[in-house]
Amino acid sequence: TNTYLIGAGRRRILLDTGSGAEAYPDVLARAIERAGCEGSQEIVLTHGHQDHIGALPYLLRDYYGPPLPVYGTAFTLALLEGQLEEHEVRDRAEFRQVMPGEASIAGPFSMRFLRVTHSIPDGMAVVIDTPYGSILHTGDFKIDQTPLDGRATDLHALAEEAGRGVHLLLSDSTNAEEAGYTDSERSVGPVLQDIIA
Repeated sequence: TNTYLIGAGRRRILLDTGSGAEAYPDVLARAIERAGCEGSQEIVLTHGHQDHIGALPYLLRDYYGPPLPVYGTAFTLALLEGQLEEHEVRDRAEFRQVMPGEASIAGPFSMRFLRVTHSIPDGMAVVIDTPYGSILHTGDFKIDQTPLDGRATDLHALAEEAGRGVHLLLSDSTNAEEAGYTDSERSVGPVLQDIIA
């Protein structure tokens, strides 16, 4: 369901809340509540596709603690805003807008956000330094040299993280066993124009 719960001591970071996770929001909510006192848990969203953000309204519906910090890019948070309002849980989330290239600290964790290209704008990977080592969660990504928004995957930043030492890699693997490469999103426009015409 594209959902990971990472913990160190009494602190928790929930990486993505994918659709499908709405089947067990009470389990996630209890895990977060057990994390401890106010401000002891964070939610980090890598991009705005429903299989990565779709369960958050359901999780918040069953959560009654202080507002949860939710990290995401401007586009991801904008997509989420209406869903939380529709479920009447917007007041249970404290949006924290981040941009690739920025860093943040949450208790024993430090996080660095890296740009990745995907079929939706504003995708990002996140590196989480824990007391036990570094975790690199790529989010969904593709290597697109000509992305529509002109912002390609930051391979240099990924290489820097590899140089620092990654203890756990959580990586998207869609079509990883297929030979070749995936076409750029730029190839979609002409096909749509032909179909519509």
